[in-house]
Amino acid sequence: MRLSVPPKCHYFGKLRIMDVNRVVELDAGHYGQTTQDPEYPQTQAVLSQQLQDILRDMAIVVPCKNEPADILEGVLSGIPHDCLAILVSNSDQAQYEQELQTLAEFCHSAARSALAIHQKDVGAATAFAAAGMPDVFLTVDDNGCPTIRNGKGEGMLIGIALAAVMVPERRYIGFVDADNLVPGAVHEYCTSFAAGLALSAADQGGGQDTMVRISWPSKPKVRAGQVVFDRQGRSSHVVNGWLNRLLADISGLPAADLNIVTTGNAGEHAMSVSLGLKLRLAGGYAVEPFHYLDLLEQQLGSGHVDRVSIMQIGTRNPHFHRDKGDEHVRGMWAQALSVMYHSSATPTKLRGDILAFMVEQGRLGQGQEPPQHRIYPSIGSLDLARLDLILREQATSLQRFGPKAD
Repeated sequence: MRLSVPPKCHYFGKLRIMDVNRVVELDAGHYGQTTQDPEYPQTQAVLSQQLQDILRDMAIVVPCKNEPADILEGVLSGIPHDCLAILVSNSDQAQYEQELQTLAEFCHSAARSALAIHQKDVGAATAFAAAGMPDVFLTVDDNGCPTIRNGKGEGMLIGIALAAVMVPERRYIGFVDADNLVPGAVHEYCTSFAAGLALSAADQGGGQDTMVRISWPSKPKVRAGQVVFDRQGRSSHVVNGWLNRLLADISGLPAADLNIVTTGNAGEHAMSVSLGLKLRLAGGYAVEPFHYLDLLEQQLGSGHVDRVSIMQIGTRNPHFHRDKGDEHVRGMWAQALSVMYHSSATPTKLRGDILAFMVEQGRLGQGQEPPQHRIYPSIGSLDLARLDLILREQATSLQRFGPKAD
């Protein structure tokens, strides 16, 4: 894969946020220059073997809720063969059984490995509680049994924990949404994860935590019988704008000079597992934008912090997925703005502007504040050995497929 060299990057303490690296070509070949060629300084290549080396070290988490089996099978088919797929489902029980069948048949035909778990597994809830996760992570089901709360962030937290304790040899973890309609886009996202991680390691000489976030070129919609290739999703437009205003306020630069974030809502992203264990996670759809907020809070707070690099990669494939309606979109950006409003990184004036915007958009009434969103401690702060033991003993929905799942 060949990518452009980002025109600029910005530092916030030891946090580096890079401008978008564009995918120049999907395949840069097996041989040749592995980084920047002096003859072509505007691009940088990651060769096939470098990509494969990282993909073999990567687990891909697929959070899923009631997606059709054929769509899920297409997503699985786009995940590179050497990655370990981890399905975290919050589907109805009958649908989960169908997902397991789809996953089993796919792994058998493709000769590959996978893990799967259901988000409402009572044994999983017991394991997280025993490992030290606060009660706010848990609720009770209709039978009065402990269970993990609904929410995408909660499912992603389970996926990171599962990768950390059950496949500790995997050094990277990525996330791909289960509603993606184009398997080729899924494959490009995963390959881009590997390219970004390779370039970041080469640039910094290793020794840092890295996150790679995907910025797709368009999110097509059908209007009046025509496919319209919108540049940004409706929620992304709102969330990216406010994140960029926050960065401008922190840096003191004019907002027009700091339009750097294009991936506030990036469901497709990857990171080193070491970073995944350090991050706090927000519940629900606030999980992706809260990555930026948590890293900013760490950098702006006191005490030792590690170097972290956020790389944004502009892919070639458009992002086709099911349209879930205007209210779903409004709920997504409202959750993102709620965590931004309550973040210690957000200046007072910007907090007031966020509040005014949410009132204007009808998400809040006059005199109301955004609700406090659930923020969970880092997975690395849990008793991972105890989590592993109880998951293996009591999580009845946990399934392993293929010879390499253990």
